[in-house]
Amino acid sequence: MSLSLFTQTAPKATEATVGLEPVYNVLISMALLTAPGLDRDQEPWLAAAAGRLSAEQRHHNRLVFEALGAALLPTKEYSSFATYADALTAQNPSVLRERIDVDLLSQIDAPLQAEATQLLRDPAAMQQLIVNHLRTLWKTQFAAEWEKKQSNMRFALTLNERTWPTASPSGLVRAFLRAEIPDSISDQLGGVQQIIFVPSPYVQLHAARFSHPHTLWLFRWADPWSWPMRNEPIQRSEIVWPASALADETRLRILEFLAAHEEMLAQEIIAQLDVSQSTVSRHLTQLSKAGFISEQRAGDANKRYRLQPERVGQFTYALSQLLTAENAQLVLSDARLEQPAALRPFLDRDGLVTDWPAKRKGQKAVLDYLIAKFALTERYSEAEVNTLLSQWHTYNDPAYLRRALVDFGLLKRTSDGAQYWRE
Repeated sequence: MSLSLFTQTAPKATEATVGLEPVYNVLISMALLTAPGLDRDQEPWLAAAAGRLSAEQRHHNRLVFEALGAALLPTKEYSSFATYADALTAQNPSVLRERIDVDLLSQIDAPLQAEATQLLRDPAAMQQLIVNHLRTLWKTQFAAEWEKKQSNMRFALTLNERTWPTASPSGLVRAFLRAEIPDSISDQLGGVQQIIFVPSPYVQLHAARFSHPHTLWLFRWADPWSWPMRNEPIQRSEIVWPASALADETRLRILEFLAAHEEMLAQEIIAQLDVSQSTVSRHLTQLSKAGFISEQRAGDANKRYRLQPERVGQFTYALSQLLTAENAQLVLSDARLEQPAALRPFLDRDGLVTDWPAKRKGQKAVLDYLIAKFALTERYSEAEVNTLLSQWHTYNDPAYLRRALVDFGLLKRTSDGAQYWRE
């Protein structure tokens, strides 16, 4: 008798990659220009770009992306948005027309639906409108920013070398964001087997499926601080300082006030708490330094304050990660824990020397550490010394370290430099 109804199959591993995705990257950003509820605080670049659109451009943007969007989806990968636009121009207009599900047009407002229906009767005119609109937006709004952010975007590609810690889509996204997952993203995770993390020069945070059954594209602002570039485990010191900012009832009340209001003036907070201005100022300063609130001058001596929910999410996620078995094992296996405090700043967690100290005290600590790698009873050729030193530092200059060991009297050598030994 089969027990398959009562057994649970292991979930499939979710594949994670990082890619520039130039076509999807630009298309989703263009679509968001006229998306309902575009928030200047949440998406500053998009909001500024949307403000530069003419009334006609705004209308065409809605028409292209809300009514005719299915015609835009690429059927292959393109190396650049310009190449994609050229291919779209060369495409048979009837093929683009066939991609659009007429029944879905009923979901948009009547005037837009009527205009789209008219265009569907003339595929060539539809294609021309789409291509002209995309090319104009690319040239006037998007191309320069794409080039400007290239270094940051390509830096994010190094994450492809990382082994991600979890196989589930939600765990993968949570590890990437280092915070709890917004509902707008978690609602899209059903059936996902592949997640493509995309560094964007335009979008702070957005996810889309593009009608793909198993793939989610997650777009994140192309800034090194926004991406999980670190390879080090979370340290206790990263938790203690922000936690101390929260370990006060008055400061927690301030955060509650700011959570209930979009922003508040300092005087409004003082009035709510009924305490002295200096006391409130001290609390606000500590919360601001910890990143839980933002501070902005209101044009006079007063200041405006806002809660920073993303920072709160990052802190709570960091705390939860600190206490995972994986993080604890990484911390406890750190080779630096067994070394003197003066040496630790110059080592990585594997015990490799990563930097040459500027001060003599630090240099002596590094050289004492390296000389211990040499056997007391063995003699080495110059090549063997270089090979051994190369195994214990990351900046590929064994000759400098060899000479430093000799200069400090830690490594002896024959007059002709043929042999080296430790005394």
